[in-house]
Amino acid sequence: MSEQGDEARIRELLEEGLYRLGLSREEGALDRFRAVLEIEQDNPRAKQYIEYILEERGELPDGDEPPALKAEAEPPTVEVEAAPPAAEVREPQHDEDEELELAPATLIEEDELAPAPGAPP
Repeated sequence: MSEQGDEARIRELLEEGLYRLGLSREEGALDRFRAVLEIEQDNPRAKQYIEYILEERGELPDGDEPPALKAEAEPPTVEVEAAPPAAEVREPQHDEDEELELAPATLIEEDELAPAPGAPP
């Protein structure tokens, strides 16, 4: 795979991992972050996310705490894009007993209509 292809795949895997992490699907997230490390062995973001997940689960091996997890380090930020809110449907603002007045309709004769662009005359 080309360097640009690798970068795109790494970005895609990181996004997929973060998405799964945001849904509390740690195993799927770990799979994606580990796949990043198969492409780029020293990727700092993938390492940080893996360490964060393992720390949260209490699964870090004994020994020195990894630098990314020391007390002064903050956990990685997970950004999830939300769908826009659905349009609010409002009830008409009138009394049920109130009569509504409708504007009169205007009849357009066929010869008054403009032909569609490109249509034969």
